[in-house]
Amino acid sequence: VAALAVHLYREPYSDRWANHLEALELMVLMVMLGLGFWFIEIRDVGGADSAMAEGTSIALLVSISLLLLALLIAFVYGMYAASFPIRIMAGHRARVEELADKLQSAASILTSLDKGAVSEFLLNASYLDQHAAAEMANMVGLELCGLRSNKLSEQRLCIAQHVLNNLGGRRTQKLRDAAKNISNHTSEDGRGGRKSLVTR
Repeated sequence: VAALAVHLYREPYSDRWANHLEALELMVLMVMLGLGFWFIEIRDVGGADSAMAEGTSIALLVSISLLLLALLIAFVYGMYAASFPIRIMAGHRARVEELADKLQSAASILTSLDKGAVSEFLLNASYLDQHAAAEMANMVGLELCGLRSNKLSEQRLCIAQHVLNNLGGRRTQKLRDAAKNISNHTSEDGRGGRKSLVTR
């Protein structure tokens, strides 16, 4: 139960389907363990408990079959991705380009509002939407500006230096200056919210 809770909270894999597969495996294993507890005690499987024993055994077989089916689907998908990587990347790029358009539109709307309006907007949002907004802000700060949050729950590995090096000299310097200004502003506020990873 603890492993499933941690997995659903953190979702450690970068691939969505890998996280889904791991969650399914943990849930089915929990069901199998719960069913298997029935056989711990001495049962009259050939007499009074025969119907229950048969039903529990069928449920265990179904659980095992579900796991094997999930693994087979994952294997087939992995083989397809390995055989046709260009097709997979084309689909992924199309989804990313659509998402980029939405993000740029959303960023334009947010920048047109003052801080009070944005705060009011977030105040009325659900905690899931607030969490998604915080994750996006952390990702932009980490990957593009090299700013790492001091909160342990928000820290993760980054590719900031790789992204900065690929943006070109002028744009890289602009992002580094922005990262430095944000870091200094945060320190002056006394919040200590982010630590700069950017080096000149």
